[in-house]
Amino acid sequence: MTHYELSEVVDCDVYDDVDEHINNGELCLIDEDDGNGVKIARGCNSLHVFTNDFGQDFRYIKIVENRTLILAKTSWLII
Repeated sequence: MTHYELSEVVDCDVYDDVDEHINNGELCLIDEDDGNGVKIARGCNSLHVFTNDFGQDFRYIKIVENRTLILAKTSWLII
């Protein structure tokens, strides 16, 4: 998802600190004025409150997807 080009979007807001918005669970679009259009700044999910069970690593899509895959592949081991 990171830097995925959205060909149907022609303009977007400009952010002072994109990382702050993303870390708060917001989806941000960017236009780097490179002629390649508007893109997704960074793939993220909406998790921004962390617990002992779901720490800061769970803000990353790749971590959540891999955890889900591991649980699905090993669920038959838990009896």
